Amino acid sequence: MLKLLKLALVLTLCCAYAMSARAEHNSEQAWLDYHWGRGLNLPALNLNIGGYFKASYVREELSPDKFSVNDLSVFITWSPFDRLRFFAEVEQHNWLSNEGVSRFNETLSVERLFVDVLLSESSTLRFGKYLTPVGRWNVIHSAPLVWTTNRPVLTDDRSYAPRANGVLLTHSHLVNEHNLDITLYLDDSTDLEIKSRNNIVFDRAAGARVNYELTEHLQIGSSYLAYQKLSDMALADLNSPDDAPLPWHHLIGIDALWQHNGYEVLFESHYHLRDDPKHILDEKSLFIQGVAPLVAQVSAVARYEYFNSSIFRPLLQDTVAHIGVTGLAWRPFLPMVLKAEYRFGSGNQIIAPSGFYLSIATFY
Repeated sequence: MLKLLKLALVLTLCCAYAMSARAEHNSEQAWLDYHWGRGLNLPALNLNIGGYFKASYVREELSPDKFSVNDLSVFITWSPFDRLRFFAEVEQHNWLSNEGVSRFNETLSVERLFVDVLLSESSTLRFGKYLTPVGRWNVIHSAPLVWTTNRPVLTDDRSYAPRANGVLLTHSHLVNEHNLDITLYLDDSTDLEIKSRNNIVFDRAAGARVNYELTEHLQIGSSYLAYQKLSDMALADLNSPDDAPLPWHHLIGIDALWQHNGYEVLFESHYHLRDDPKHILDEKSLFIQGVAPLVAQVSAVARYEYFNSSIFRPLLQDTVAHIGVTGLAWRPFLPMVLKAEYRFGSGNQIIAPSGFYLSIATFY
């Protein structure tokens, strides 16, 4: 299957080259058009190349200071037809730090690789590798788009795979003049996963998400995900037979987003249950984050997180944590953000250590 995906990508690039060779050059339209934050646009090919960059300085308790280039992502978007769009994201993750330079192939990963087919004005079918549509943070997690250097614990890849491989259907519908968005998806990562740096990879999964705009400023959403994960093989009971099936996980999420005049409140809550014949293994987590504008494109950010788990890896024991984050985010230019924050709490030293974090991120 991986060979087929590689072949499809090569054929796609060949088609793009053939189309450009046949296309007549339009003298009124620039061959190359670059805008900071929106990437390099090639109008004759309907092709755009962009991405983002993130570097950070971390000073955590009980750990040495660390500077690293966390993310160097490249986005490639190609729209050969009005109803067809190809997208790829390739990323170098933590490849350069004060500890040295990592090998290129060890830090390179294919974050996303999919094709979108516009079935109608309100429905889209996606096939390939895409961000798992659970909650809000996971699908907008790119460093220049979020307010803090660190992800909330419930969005980390300890609980569920942040990316899925398979098919996804989205449909938008107007209800009382407000958008209702419905997403359904199926995952078969066992056969379709390419190269991933994530701790968790689905074996197979199915899920759904609903998001509704209650008002111009307020949205609410709900997510459901059922999955088996390959990492459960390493945690299997030694007395279990070799052919014992992987346990199923069930995750239910509720989220909300309110935005108005630069102010923002984001809330997400998950309940995660793992099927186990011997005892109940579950996880309850939430976070609420507020943003308030100050002066000169500077905003204050504060977040509270709660995490209570009996299935947390790798401890495999009850873990309860209360985590706080407070900081500032400065956006001197629209594509760029500089962040400074302090994280603290109780019961958090393993899953989210206390410390000071400084980062810069920009789309290019």
